[in-house]
Amino acid sequence: MTSEFTNTQVNTSKRADTLDAMVLALFIAFTFGIFAPLEFYFTNINDLWFDIYDILPHLLAVTLCVFILVAAFLVIMQKISREAKVTGASESLQARSSDMNNSIYRIVMTILIILSVSLYIQGNFMEASYDKLGSETLDWSMYTAEGISNICGWTGMLAIFAVLIYKLKLRGFIRVFRTVMICILLVQLSTLIIVGISRHGLIHKDDYVATTENEWTLSKDDNYIVLLLDTYDSRIFDDLLNSDNGDDYRAKLEDFTFYRNTLTVFTLTDFSVPQILTGEKYLNQEDYGPYIERAYAESPFLNRMREDGYVMDIYTTVTLPQTGAREWMENWHKVDYVASDSFRLIGMLYRLIAFRYAPHYLKMPLEFNVELLDDVKIIGTIDGHRYTEGIDPDTFPWGNKQFVDGIPLMEASATGKKFIFYHLKGIHHTRDLDEHLNEVTDLGEDGEGVSLEESAKACMTIIDRFLSKLKELGIYDDAVIVIMADHGAASYSGGGKIQSPLLLIKGYGEKHGFRISEAPVSYEDTQEGFISLLDGHTDEDVFTVKEGVERTRTMYYTEFIGQRRRFTRNSPFIEYQTSGHAFEGHLLKKTGREYR
Repeated sequence: MTSEFTNTQVNTSKRADTLDAMVLALFIAFTFGIFAPLEFYFTNINDLWFDIYDILPHLLAVTLCVFILVAAFLVIMQKISREAKVTGASESLQARSSDMNNSIYRIVMTILIILSVSLYIQGNFMEASYDKLGSETLDWSMYTAEGISNICGWTGMLAIFAVLIYKLKLRGFIRVFRTVMICILLVQLSTLIIVGISRHGLIHKDDYVATTENEWTLSKDDNYIVLLLDTYDSRIFDDLLNSDNGDDYRAKLEDFTFYRNTLTVFTLTDFSVPQILTGEKYLNQEDYGPYIERAYAESPFLNRMREDGYVMDIYTTVTLPQTGAREWMENWHKVDYVASDSFRLIGMLYRLIAFRYAPHYLKMPLEFNVELLDDVKIIGTIDGHRYTEGIDPDTFPWGNKQFVDGIPLMEASATGKKFIFYHLKGIHHTRDLDEHLNEVTDLGEDGEGVSLEESAKACMTIIDRFLSKLKELGIYDDAVIVIMADHGAASYSGGGKIQSPLLLIKGYGEKHGFRISEAPVSYEDTQEGFISLLDGHTDEDVFTVKEGVERTRTMYYTEFIGQRRRFTRNSPFIEYQTSGHAFEGHLLKKTGREYR
């Protein structure tokens, strides 16, 4: 009877140990194989080109492999610990040997539990802010405080685990954390379901993107051209005007008015470009996708363009509407992106996850440029058919080099009214053209490329070539031409927040020498100004605000948080106001309002 009872106890213990091993294997496999990458994907769905169906089969395969490997390892260890015997030893020695082997097994189980749960806590509750854009390198010396804080956090966690092991012993600790891990798994599953549904994460992505179709086809009758140079600061251009070559720049830009005192509304391209084109501000009031749909559809300027019969082409890499207003643009096409190397994509995704879940001082070798995710992005289909390079239009590249190389291809072969919006790299990093438009391969230690000043000169050379081509084709005089930036540059912000973008305007038939206006213009005025140009207004009549008027203007500065800025939680918009000149960044003052 005692023997049967003992065998029952042994069998029960075996089943319990096996269950512990299966739960731990499932926890490790699911947490790091499924939960971490999918939670990252759902949270940043609008910033990632791939959809869940591109990665889910691979994630499931990785998860299954990890589960099998961990489970097999633990089961084999469990079997060895139970069956190992000391040859020729007495029963008491055999018992002590069995206890020792069981202890080794439980120690291994305990270590794996502590490590996996700690990494889960690190990735979800102890992640510090690493202010970094994906293409830049972190200056780790700035994060000493985060490192110390992280060490303290891990010390506290390990101390708690030590106390629990002391109180519960190894067997009890494992039993308790079996329940804890099951609870965490249920929370993770619920989180994925809720976030996946709320973020429309199960929908197959069909992206409408700007292609190069008709990029160099202008109208011989009526053209409305907006040329946006990313990051081009008004103060840099002002310095060029005051340099030894200032008269040359004035001569090349005759007929234009330089609105020297212009304040941006947003300091990040993804928010500034839609605001410029539509007048609508994005302040975290809704998801970014629905905002884009609504803003473009309700844009007073774009609707007026459509009513007036303009054919519209917008060339940009910023997110475009997927319904409604997309039908107005002839160069926007439906594309389905695929990975050129699925294994590399998954590897990069798991490296991002490793960076997030690793303790602070183990993150350094895992640092990763998130822009490399785009390296494996290729077009699979366009408008429902298989994409053929050289026949179908390519997606629009925003590089300055590609643009200047295309200028000779420009032709005035279309008829009627044409609106065309070009978004170029401008002086945004990486700056790879010198002032003579030679490509620069040595980008320096910081990877930034040539100086802001030299890049600004290069952009002016591009503008000169572009305007010269318009004149050669005989379509310059009867064209509206707006040369602008989305925001300024950090080192030229005068103690401010990259607040002063370039703005140069020439209206229909406008002829005069180069002019400078000090009117306190805001990018909140873009809809008014763009429509005013449509109505034939020029020079000082483009905006209702005039020189000499005192005006309080508002700007929204984006303070990034998280180790990859836009690849983490939503960034807050902090409201600033100023009654001073746009160059006087130190006069920008917080209003106390933040939009999260």
